[in-house]
Amino acid sequence: MTRTSPSLLTAHSILSIAAAALLAASASASESGGPIEEDPAKAHANTDYNGDGKVDRHEFSMRVVDVFYFADADRDGHLAPAEFVTTNMGPFPAEAAGDDSSLSLYEFTDECHTRFRTADTDRDGTLSVEEVRVQRERVTR
Repeated sequence: MTRTSPSLLTAHSILSIAAAALLAASASASESGGPIEEDPAKAHANTDYNGDGKVDRHEFSMRVVDVFYFADADRDGHLAPAEFVTTNMGPFPAEAAGDDSSLSLYEFTDECHTRFRTADTDRDGTLSVEEVRVQRERVTR
């Protein structure tokens, strides 16, 4: 029987929890580690790890965690409204925040799951560049 280290299990669990809307990909950190990407086409390309032209939930899960930790400037494990602004995901979703008026990783990924479902208009479980563009316009108006 092969044993997996607790830290590897924790990392895998965090990635599994983070499946979310490609809107977060339009809020994704660029591959260079620079600012969070605003252009939906570039965000899509940065998140489409296997290069098949679609972003599936697994690819998106990985990107959402990156976005969260990139935006968490004070490294406290929560996104305050001022930190959330850096994700380019539109207004802070106060209804998704806990009693502390910030978003934990769980709350952030849950919000992104909701946005993924909204953006996936053809219900194929993946997001196209066009679906990302339309969702981005919807939340940034």
